[in-house]
Amino acid sequence: MPSEKDISICQIVSYSADSEYLRNLGLGLARKGVKQFWVTLFDSGSEVPDWIARADRAEYLCLSARNRYDFSFATLKLSRELRRRKVDLIQTHLYEASLVGLLAGRFAGTPIKVLTRHHLDQALLIGKRLPIFIDKWEAGTADHIVTLGGAVKEHLVSREGVPAEKINVVYQGFDFNRFSATEDEGSRIRNEFGISESEILIGTFGNFFPTKGHRFLLDAVSVLIEKYPNIRLFFVGGGGEQAGLAEYVAKAGLGDRVIFAGFRNDVAACMKACDLVVHPSLSEAFCQVLIETMSVGTPLISTDVGGASEVIEHGVTGTLVPAADSDALMQAVETAINDPARKAAMAEAGQKFVRGRFTLERMIDEQYELYLKWLGRGN
Repeated sequence: MPSEKDISICQIVSYSADSEYLRNLGLGLARKGVKQFWVTLFDSGSEVPDWIARADRAEYLCLSARNRYDFSFATLKLSRELRRRKVDLIQTHLYEASLVGLLAGRFAGTPIKVLTRHHLDQALLIGKRLPIFIDKWEAGTADHIVTLGGAVKEHLVSREGVPAEKINVVYQGFDFNRFSATEDEGSRIRNEFGISESEILIGTFGNFFPTKGHRFLLDAVSVLIEKYPNIRLFFVGGGGEQAGLAEYVAKAGLGDRVIFAGFRNDVAACMKACDLVVHPSLSEAFCQVLIETMSVGTPLISTDVGGASEVIEHGVTGTLVPAADSDALMQAVETAINDPARKAAMAEAGQKFVRGRFTLERMIDEQYELYLKWLGRGN
């Protein structure tokens, strides 16, 4: 029987293999001696990520798809590579890359096909038939499914009829040495954006999609601002409906109270700069923003969606509120403002919890053991 280190795995993603999660996964598997073939679907991923160039036994290919009309060509190209490289297992990430990767794995006869389901119920919320159908097809076609939290597994079983035994939960791990920030770094961010120490800085981190719930936070703050005129909102991220959101800010009369900071490479420092982080999302699978915020030690309020309750113990490590409820957000923010001691205690407890529970080493070990099990090479 081949040794463990003879494992050959293909990982396919849609746009970039340089996210924190994928980088940590790839480098961790490289330390295990796994041979890796990383693939990006769209042409935006044409440059080889630096970590792949440095990793042992890792190779890279961009399929250079410009749009969905190129998916057939991309599928055939990938299937040829899978056969040529004698890949044992293909693991897919995100909606479009999973479609191409699972089809290519079928055509190539790849022994094990794994779907990593990163999202929860966004397809159902949007209501379009094709994404709903493809979600179900991908879940049915894969031999195994990995989710980054229990909420996604529960959704797949209860709403999409996937057998529970087909799904494995591997909680995302974090390199907490990389994701930390000092008080001085937080102060630097406040100085950069002209935020005084007397102002209450409330941060929100993520893309500006309707399902992220920014407008509910804006509605809450538009009321609070009358009582607490020193509130500032700090929106880190971009894309999606940013133009529409900026217009909504103007109509709410909050133009001078909201900072659109764009995408940042110093997210930990930005979180440290905030007096409070609010995550008002309407739907999440397993949200890394929650863990990153708690790791930095910043107090956190989140809507109780998806896997939020797997990370936050309400009233102990953070605050949970119902989704799409501006009044609940308003009350939670006001409570945090008026009880700084309790807010600080929850932040400290949250930091201790996530740094002990969501370690990078645990994630890599659990994922690697699943590979061995699926390929019949474990004990």
